[in-house]
Amino acid sequence: MDDRADELLRKISEDVALTREEIRMSREQRIRSDAMMDRLDERLDRDAEEHADLRTFIREMIVRMERSGQEVANVLLAQTSELQRFGAEFSAEMRAARKEAREARKEAHEEMRDLREESRAQTNALLRMLDRFDGPEPGGAAGTA
Repeated sequence: MDDRADELLRKISEDVALTREEIRMSREQRIRSDAMMDRLDERLDRDAEEHADLRTFIREMIVRMERSGQEVANVLLAQTSELQRFGAEFSAEMRAARKEAREARKEAHEEMRDLREESRAQTNALLRMLDRFDGPEPGGAAGTA
């Protein structure tokens, strides 16, 4: 069961790492987009009247892209949080299961010990009864007359 838990935790860690990498790449892309927008702004400022419609369109597209990028980042963050919560819950469940297994083994061990002691006591009682049947005759021949 520990192998399964380790495998799930490894997968969760991989998913978290991938999510973080995607967020990092998204931020880098946004930085590149901002730099590109700044360069574009400078160019468009040179001839603003001629490119007013294009500028508006590009800004709207960038705003849409940033919104959708932010939505993707939010979804990824939510998934990361969910995976982390799941991992924590799973770890807690695994700890509880291991504790229950230890307690069950301990109880089984105690029960086996009690059964062995009871068996010894019964064996000793049977041996004492057999000794009584043997009687005081020499040689231990029981019930001969």
